[in-house]
Amino acid sequence: MTLTDCCEFVTCKTCHAARSGANMESMLNKLKSTVTKVTADVTSAVMGNPVTREFEVGRHIASGGPGLCWRIYNGTKKDCVAFCTEPVFASLANVLGQWDNLPSPMPTDIKEYKLYDVETKYGLLQISEGLTFLHGGPKYTCKEWEPNLPPLCLPNPEYLAPEYILSVSCDSASDMYSLGVIMHAVFNEGKPVFQVNKHDIFKSFSRQLDQLSSISPAVLNKIPEEVREHVKMLLSITPNVRPDADQMTKIPFFDDVGAVTLQYFDSLFQRDNLQKSQFYKSLPKVLPKLPKVRIRNEMFINRVS
Repeated sequence: MTLTDCCEFVTCKTCHAARSGANMESMLNKLKSTVTKVTADVTSAVMGNPVTREFEVGRHIASGGPGLCWRIYNGTKKDCVAFCTEPVFASLANVLGQWDNLPSPMPTDIKEYKLYDVETKYGLLQISEGLTFLHGGPKYTCKEWEPNLPPLCLPNPEYLAPEYILSVSCDSASDMYSLGVIMHAVFNEGKPVFQVNKHDIFKSFSRQLDQLSSISPAVLNKIPEEVREHVKMLLSITPNVRPDADQMTKIPFFDDVGAVTLQYFDSLFQRDNLQKSQFYKSLPKVLPKLPKVRIRNEMFINRVS
């Protein structure tokens, strides 16, 4: 055998070994994938859907999420009630008159429901507290608006801060603008500050920027006077003018006996026995100041029942 023959022989052996190694690696990957899938299938079959495993899924009661595409169902815990919590009655969008994807026939209690003053105040306070918590965490970035994506994959532009669309920049102050729009909608039958043309969003936002530069008093006339100026600042085109979430939790508008009572209930498990006792002793004086509504509709009665 010549030297050339030896080289060719070694090369062929090397190539064959490489191919064998590649084939072995491919087989192992396929085996790993199969085992993983089988394990997942067996686990799913044995454990089942965690929602249906832990809860009895009841009737379709409301809708929510992007474009109201989520269906909300009633549910009860299967084993026992470990603690009390308010059931979901409807999404805020449903209560404010957006009835897409609701059960048919539409529940009359949703169609006729009106938010009580204490519900409005406490709900907005909870949002502000939630934002305070979130804004204390890591910084986040925003993605550029992509008009070619389906609407359900995009946030509702009517609740987005102008800087998000026009300069692809956002921070905690952008969330505060969105809070301002929510507050406007709550006091204006679900209507946002401006209608946005989703087919020409950049032009629409440029026009909105001009209007926000000098908000007409008529835009805010349905908002309670004690919080009107705060909403106006939240809707400012200048991000650093907007109050932060922690500042919003401390405004006098939320210093309401009903809202404070509900807030205390939320933190009751953190209180010692003496504090709980003092709270319950003073509770009868507060009850007449709160609306008497059905357990299903009012979180407060559910918490004390």
